Parts: sequence; C-alpha cells; structure tokens
Amino acid sequence: MHSILEKKILSTILFKELAIDEILSLRDRFGYGKFSSSVSNKISIYKMVYQTDYMGKIIEASGLIMVPSLFSKNLAIVCVQNGTTFLKSEAPTLLINHDFSGYEFFSADGYITLIPDYIGYGSSSDCIHPYYDAKHSASCVIDFILACQDFLLEKSIPINHQLFLTGFSEGGYITMATLKELEHHNPTIFNIEAVAAGAGGFDLFAMLHSLSNASNSSHFQPAYIVYLIMAYNHIYQWEKPLSHYFSLPSSEIIPELFNGVHDKEYINNHLGSDLSRLFNPNFYLHLFGQGELAFKKAIFLNTLSNWCPASKLNLYHGLEDDVIPYENTELTFQKFIENGAKNTSIVLLEGLNHSTTLLPMLEQVKPWFDSLKK
Repeated sequence: MHSILEKKILSTILFKELAIDEILSLRDRFGYGKFSSSVSNKISIYKMVYQTDYMGKIIEASGLIMVPSLFSKNLAIVCVQNGTTFLKSEAPTLLINHDFSGYEFFSADGYITLIPDYIGYGSSSDCIHPYYDAKHSASCVIDFILACQDFLLEKSIPINHQLFLTGFSEGGYITMATLKELEHHNPTIFNIEAVAAGAGGFDLFAMLHSLSNASNSSHFQPAYIVYLIMAYNHIYQWEKPLSHYFSLPSSEIIPELFNGVHDKEYINNHLGSDLSRLFNPNFYLHLFGQGELAFKKAIFLNTLSNWCPASKLNLYHGLEDDVIPYENTELTFQKFIENGAKNTSIVLLEGLNHSTTLLPMLEQVKPWFDSLKK
C-alpha cells in the first residue's frame, strides 16, 4: 500500500491567480468553448514539491494544484496526466509560467485540479524519466494526490473525496497505471468516481508486435520506443551500453538527443524512420525473435490490459491515430470485458489523429465528470 506517512510536503508556493475575465479570454483565444461550458471561479495555481519513491530511494517531485475561489461546498478532485514530452521545459510547473494548459477550466468550474510533473521533470529533472513504467508512474501520482489532500486540509479547503482521473497518450497510460494500483492496493484511500484514459498504448506487447512491421514506414516515430528502451535499461538496472540496442551513429548521438532540450520532431529527424537501421542488428533480430527475454518480461510487467477494472472507466482513441494504433485500445477494451469489467466503455473518435484527439476527448469527458460530481 502506498503511503506518505514517512514522507512530507517540502514546499508549496502560489504561482499565479487567474481572474474570471482572464479565463474567458483564454477560452476564446484557444478555442476551448465546448470544454469550458461554465466559468464561475477565479483560480489560484500553486506549485508543490513533495516526496515520492524512485528506484528504492525517496526523492523530490513536483506538480501543480489549481484551486477554485468558491468554497461554499465540498469540492471534487480531478487529477490530470499529460502526454509525452521530450522537453524538460514542458513540465507543467514550468510551462504554466508562460503558457496555458487548458485544464484550468476544470478548476474554473469548481474542481480541485492536480497536474503532476512526473519523475524526470520539474523538481526531479535530474532523474531519468521512468517512461511507461507502471510502478513508478502510479506511485508518483498517488503520492502527489495524497500530499495535495494534506495541503487542502491545511488550507481549510473542503473536499468531498470524489476523485476523477484523466489523461491522454502517456498520460492515458499513467492514468490507467494509477487506477490499477489504487484498485489493487489502496481500495479505501479514495472514492474513485470516474476515469477517462485516452490513447495510452496500454497493451505494450501489442505495441511491440506492431513495430515488427514498421521498419520501413516513413510515418513511424522512433523517439518513443528509444525513450522506453533507455528508461527500462536504467529502471531495471541492466545498464547496458547503448550500442547493445542501437547501431552507429544513433548509439553515439542518442544521449545528446534525449538531454531534455530537443523536441520530438528534432529527435525523429535525427533517428530516421527505419528501425532495422536504427537498432543494433543483433538486438533487432532478438527483439522480434526468441531473445531479449529481460526486455520482453519488462514489457509484460508494464502491460495494463491483463486485469479487470471495477471503476467507471471510459477509453478514448482517434481512429486516424498515427502514433498509437486505435486497435490497441480496442484490444485492451476487449480484454477488460473478457475479464469481467462491467463499467468500462470505449469511445472511438472519427477523423482524429494523435495530435487532434485530446480536446475533442475532453469535450466529452468534462460533461461526463460533471454528471457524476456531487
């Protein structure tokens, strides 16, 4: 069971406040009209630094807390998990200084909104991000929610203990990992009201299989699989040289490509789209053959389709997704149903790719959450 009894909140500072007219201006500027049906609160945005576990040690991590101005009734909590970023500067606690996330509209309509940075970003930017590692992903979020509850108690901000979870892409995966961990090991900590997970690549074994036919695809984006391999190589303490996985010159330039200052497009352009040339031939042969058992075991351990969620869960995916095939979410949904899930639904969004699905997803998620909020 996760607990922060031995941990603590290290600091909480007020970043900024947004007045209602500022929020309305942002809504019009960024086209969030359908998502922000109600803007009835100004909001205060805090940065929290707290403690969490990473590879057997307690480290500092960080995240955002968005608090609405009206406390006339107990407030529900929505925890939002963002998608993959390769830029350290796009950690939520850094991005909020000069940009707009869109999730402000949850708080403008009366939710406490939490957005964790994840390990490897914000206050933990010196750590290697545990990309698609279910254990660290879930514990980081759960510890953040628990720390935020303590903060809200200290501030005398009333909450009703309803917890909503949502996320897209890597955030969809982390949302699912968090739900699984809460249902299996923390059944009494939260009242999990509803969960919305989008395009998370939940079945990693199926994702690996899809790569076997992607070596010559000009549309494939190798940054994601390289990021995962680097993370697993560290998290599972294999610590093999990059030349074990990748051919020259990629094995030499990858450390610089993934140093946190380059975006996805830059990284993909330097890696190329042909996996057979990117990977060390021996690794490539065993990856899609009989070898690399440790790597495949890690993929199995972090696959999130082989269980039965009990909470109300909606899965979302764009039918034109060019990063994570929508079939992966379909397969996950089918496995959940076969395992006995009674409260899981799937929503496939026509004509939308990976970069255009998030807002239409949120436009459906927000009314659903609203219908359940007490």
